[in-house]
Amino acid sequence: MSDELPYEKEAIELLHLLQKMFEDENTILVILSCVIDYEEDVKELLSFARTPGVSEEDVLFEAFDIDDRRKIRRVRKMEEILDTANRLIETYDEHPEEYLAFQPEIKILEEYYASADWKADFEADESGEFPEDLKRGVLSEDGIYNLLERNREILRKVRKMEKETGEVDSQSLK
Repeated sequence: MSDELPYEKEAIELLHLLQKMFEDENTILVILSCVIDYEEDVKELLSFARTPGVSEEDVLFEAFDIDDRRKIRRVRKMEEILDTANRLIETYDEHPEEYLAFQPEIKILEEYYASADWKADFEADESGEFPEDLKRGVLSEDGIYNLLERNREILRKVRKMEKETGEVDSQSLK
């Protein structure tokens, strides 16, 4: 198996294009750091940088814009997971199957909360980089933590019930 990015060709082409535009390697590194982890971002910036007449400043600001849009999309996605998880926890006794089926999404939220992305999003929010109307409960330290703790409590009950009865029913989860 190769250690290459699946979009290595586009990433290399972007690097070469940036090397032609910018003399300063640090600027190139900053630009690449905004997009290199995401195939769609690399392709978007590459397409933009190929535009005839585009300036160095345009490319730099576009890279920052792409990075900002990705952060906002990520916060919105995690916020959606948090809202759904909170709703499912509130109604788990009526719909345990739906709650249990949502566990992979809660795992995604837990991984986000422990990641550098959450820290970066939290810092971006603290420094006022996000739009005022962006829902950001996911960036409160207590919001995700409290949800994850409640989720663990419910899952302990589920496991105990499964051990005792071999099945899960909504009455035992209450």
